[in-house]
Amino acid sequence: MNQTNCTDPKAEFQYYLFPSIYILALVIGLPGNLVALYVFTVRISPRTAFSVYISNLAAADVIILCMLPLRIHYHLHENVWEFGDFACQLTGTLYYANIYMSICFMTCICVDRYMATVHPHTYLRMRNPKWSLLVSVALWCFVLQLLLCYYKPQMFVYLPDPFQSSLLVSFRKTSNSCNAFLHLFIIPSTSLKRLLNIEGKCKFIQPDS
Repeated sequence: MNQTNCTDPKAEFQYYLFPSIYILALVIGLPGNLVALYVFTVRISPRTAFSVYISNLAAADVIILCMLPLRIHYHLHENVWEFGDFACQLTGTLYYANIYMSICFMTCICVDRYMATVHPHTYLRMRNPKWSLLVSVALWCFVLQLLLCYYKPQMFVYLPDPFQSSLLVSFRKTSNSCNAFLHLFIIPSTSLKRLLNIEGKCKFIQPDS
């Protein structure tokens, strides 16, 4: 892959701002998430649905934080990517995976706390951590599969001036990005709202004894 240098003077601030933010996130976020991952995975026993979801949330953050050194190098070297196509694709995939997985697992945590607070009797019958593990595995497979379908690496030519051109590798959303938004946000949120409405009606008709 050819190296790329975006020489637009209006964007020179990113060579210093982005690395500073990434370094701060790496220094604070990586140790914190590793500690959380260790505590909720190893130290807490017996495992609960809450600990399973928190562990997966921390794991998603650790994965993207481990990729930040590549982004830091990229911006410090004036947007020159030197790690090959595979690393470019992997970094882009994990970036979007972290966004959607964080949303999914935070939603799972909210639903888990909602059930424990509003429907405690029902929650006691369905709090087996095996179900949480199955939900977590299904979410990882679902999100990664959709990302592989809807986010593809694309090559395009960047022309800083009429006499110079350079090849820029960018992990960009394709024309199917609307479909990804539909499957990863609209459908899950609508389905969750529908399930909660149905459950609320059942709760009203047959209250827990």
